[in-house]
Amino acid sequence: MSSGASRPLFAAVLILLFALILFALPAGRRPVTGILEERVAITSREMWRAGEWILPTMNGEPRLQKPPFAYWIVGGFANIRGAFDDWTLRLPFAALAAGTALLVWAIGRSEGGPALGLVAAIVLLTSSLFIAESHRATADPAQLFCAAGAWLFYLRERAAAYTASNEQEGGIRRRLRRWRRVGFYFFLGLGALAKGPVILLLCVAPPFVEALVRRSRTPLRPLASPVGIAIFLVLALAWPIAVARRLDAIRAGAPVAANPQATAPPTVDGQPVGPVRQWFLESFGKILPSAGEEAGYRFQRHGEPWHFYLPRLLSTLGLWCPALAGALFMRSAGGRFRAPLWTAFVTIFVAFSCFTEKKLAYLLPLVVPGALLAAGAIVNGYASYRGVLERILRPVVWIVPVLFLLGAAAVLAPQWSGERISALAGAGARGAWDAVVRSPLEPLLLGVAVSAAIVALGIGLRRHAQALPPFLAFGAALVLATALYERLLERIPSEEGDPRLAAQRGAAQLDPGVEVFCLGSRAMGAVGSLPGGLVYYLDRKVRLVPDDELATLASLPEGAAVLIVESRAQKLAAGGVAPDAKAAPKNESFRVEVGKDLPAPLDGLRARDVLNPEAASPRDRAVLLTKIR
Repeated sequence: MSSGASRPLFAAVLILLFALILFALPAGRRPVTGILEERVAITSREMWRAGEWILPTMNGEPRLQKPPFAYWIVGGFANIRGAFDDWTLRLPFAALAAGTALLVWAIGRSEGGPALGLVAAIVLLTSSLFIAESHRATADPAQLFCAAGAWLFYLRERAAAYTASNEQEGGIRRRLRRWRRVGFYFFLGLGALAKGPVILLLCVAPPFVEALVRRSRTPLRPLASPVGIAIFLVLALAWPIAVARRLDAIRAGAPVAANPQATAPPTVDGQPVGPVRQWFLESFGKILPSAGEEAGYRFQRHGEPWHFYLPRLLSTLGLWCPALAGALFMRSAGGRFRAPLWTAFVTIFVAFSCFTEKKLAYLLPLVVPGALLAAGAIVNGYASYRGVLERILRPVVWIVPVLFLLGAAAVLAPQWSGERISALAGAGARGAWDAVVRSPLEPLLLGVAVSAAIVALGIGLRRHAQALPPFLAFGAALVLATALYERLLERIPSEEGDPRLAAQRGAAQLDPGVEVFCLGSRAMGAVGSLPGGLVYYLDRKVRLVPDDELATLASLPEGAAVLIVESRAQKLAAGGVAPDAKAAPKNESFRVEVGKDLPAPLDGLRARDVLNPEAASPRDRAVLLTKIR
């Protein structure tokens, strides 16, 4: 195929453009609402402010549940910007998403040609699960980036090993093979710093499974590198060793930089837990019930069934799932390495299905082999039925953006009244521009601008290339449609309310010297016991009062601020002794009334304000209480 897709620089720039539209532009516009993202945000901010790059802390307490790679990249970017906000939090992960797309393009290009590489990147960038997770600042996109880098070096080294077995190998090729193996273990070490030893399941287990199935040592030959293994061990173990020494210093009385009052390391049932043990409990506690119970994972008794992920496979690639199904019947789909890609896909899926705890984000590593296999089916199907597909795809390229623009207009038209239009007429050019940009018409303006850019790109390609592949233009139209859909979702009010507004409302009522407490679950902590994003945007240390220590409320200083969600207050009002348990009773008729005292066991507290009254569920409404006696 002689087109822009065969030019590496053009393809890389196009992928970066798509990633910019999807991830970088909306990075700082959405509030932090999920607990996983809030944990990364608070930990990174405290690490950056305190200059403590070894021992992560969250809300002033050491946090070792996750390795520090995600905190390091956010804190490092905050150092460059000199400020910490939502843009600082999410832009590094937008860059990781773009890097993952480039790595997938490099894998496809090296194993199946330029067309397969470009299509694989487009499939990845328009996959629903990849888009959803890459918009969030969590450890999962960082782990996926590291896994994609490791797969790239493994597959290239495997191709070199296959070539070397058929022809004599020179000194330069031997040196390149050595560096490829080192690159594999380098990304493997970064993956261990991103999310712990799970990276071994993603990148090392599939070659062993393939070797057992094929009864051949060929899949394992790229793993033989003493230097690479040493680099992996240094990257994976240097931080746990440094943290262990730091914890020893804390036990000896050295303060934690982010919280000088914290002098004790993390514990499980009163026993200190170091970083290596914490990693084991986080990773294998989700597989082995005994380890999970030791770590205090209550979900071990309420685990999802093994087939939980089967109906959710459609969410990995979204509309590309039929292409993935077609790859099962196309022996050439996936380039030269159809077998290792399918082995990785099946191994990861089966392993995660055995986990007791199941989350949709755990399926994120499947999108890389899935995108490559689906792209192989698309490219091979296009080569076989080119004439028919061209006639179908050419009108679709223009229909998709038009339909989404019309849909956006239909959704947003009721919000645009005649009075608003007439007010714009007398506002002047600058006032009209500001009003339109801040209005619900902004997604339409974005769509028109991106549509014009794609049209200009298509005209330029037709002038400077022999042919513009229809699937490339179709991919561009899908990226546009996805961007419009994401922007439309931002205009839909959240049922949980906006945590930024709730935090502003709470901060306006809190004096700087007032201590802030939270009534919540010991397992979830103060951050998890409140609506997502509230502690992060409040930017205050919130001390937890766990459910089994409610008697300590009597000893709180007068005027202290206490935060609680209304659903927990309903359970406490009903006499529930374990408000976080599913079976705990709830007095749904109980309502927290501002200005009135609360009944036992919350006597001595007075409701001061509901920080997010627009939240639909009592579970998401945060109430600010004041200690009165």
